[in-house]
Amino acid sequence: MESTPKTASPPLPRPPADAATVLLLRKTRGTSFDVFLCRRSTKMAFMGGVYVFPGGRVDAADAGPALLDATRGRDAASCAAMLGLPEERAVAHWIAAIRETLEEAGVWLGDPATVRATTMCRELLATKDDRAAFADMVVRYGLRVDLTRLRYFAHWITPTVEPKRFSARFFIAELPADEAAVIDGQEIIDGKWLTPADAIARYAAREFDLAPPTLHSLMVLSAAADLDAALALAADAPVTTYAPEAVFEDGRLALVLAGDVAHPDTPGGERRRFTLVDGCWNYEGIL
Repeated sequence: MESTPKTASPPLPRPPADAATVLLLRKTRGTSFDVFLCRRSTKMAFMGGVYVFPGGRVDAADAGPALLDATRGRDAASCAAMLGLPEERAVAHWIAAIRETLEEAGVWLGDPATVRATTMCRELLATKDDRAAFADMVVRYGLRVDLTRLRYFAHWITPTVEPKRFSARFFIAELPADEAAVIDGQEIIDGKWLTPADAIARYAAREFDLAPPTLHSLMVLSAAADLDAALALAADAPVTTYAPEAVFEDGRLALVLAGDVAHPDTPGGERRRFTLVDGCWNYEGIL
């Protein structure tokens, strides 16, 4: 008796790792405001050379007892309710966002605000274990991790086809009055303060690269009339979760969002997608 050949099952998507990202805003002249973009080193395997918002992976150390004890402004239960995660894991997202902003932009979003972030950032970068060093500094200086400095803005999940995936929580924060962004020169090799509209225009002119979540966030920010309106876009909860999926149409790669006619899991009656055209992402649909 001939056996029926077995068909190999497609590999299951890799589960996304937790990540936290900060849209750092500052008021400029008149009603205008800028957002900080930093360029990742070209040597980095993930999005090397791309301009992003400060951020990175949420590490187990971000939920360490010393850091959890140093938080203020929000209780763990409210953080958990906003993110839909267990309490310590949820709070770790706020902590990671503050830590990554210090590491990559040299800006301290904790308390007291008078502590100069550049001094702490140099100490942080002098050690190989950044996350452990961050906890040590918080304890040594008697700092408080002020969770109210961050407003929950959006949730992006990397498409299932990607080998490296993240479940990234996006936050908005205002630059403290006495702080200035200082890049580390290692993981981050350039930093720019730009209006959202200017950043979008420069991307369209092929002056630098952006990832789709960054581009989409800039488009949302560009609709805000001033800094207060931009900060109000982040109402903490509920937020929209964007889980794009990759499809090919007419020979072009598209990342379709929920509600798009071509979305494999949650199709709708409209087009909500990024399409890659000549190496540049173009977005169409409602924001």
